[in-house]
Amino acid sequence: MNVKNIFYITGVSILLTACSSESESTTSNGTDIIESNEAEEGLELNNGKKWKVVEGMLPPILVMSNSIESFDGSSLEDYQSLGDGLMVNVNKLTSSCSMTGKAHDILHVWLLPYIDLVDQMSHVKSTDEGKTKLMEIKASIKSYNTYFE
Repeated sequence: MNVKNIFYITGVSILLTACSSESESTTSNGTDIIESNEAEEGLELNNGKKWKVVEGMLPPILVMSNSIESFDGSSLEDYQSLGDGLMVNVNKLTSSCSMTGKAHDILHVWLLPYIDLVDQMSHVKSTDEGKTKLMEIKASIKSYNTYFE
């Protein structure tokens, strides 16, 4: 098992165990579902407003967003390295998870597919595949910014 797989498995394990499994019993009344693209499937606003992410979880998200926006790599290794760096911050994000209730559940709707994209970026086999994954990751971050603050 290589280091990249260990990062991925660790990140998912932390995500599943570190985050509280408490859930408020709320109905979907008062939530707004925005249908736009696959990256946003299952995401919804909180009564028309963005969900609040706890402050301690924001730094890794900001680092990932900045890394993605400033990425100017061109080689296969550049794309794979971006994926590895993003996974380090995914691990930081999941280890700092202290959210509960509906906000926590909705964050996971966004986060689990994002983790898969990051893992795929770490394992791209060509620069064309890297470019495609980068566009998908950018779309995922855009979705995050649509639904969370």
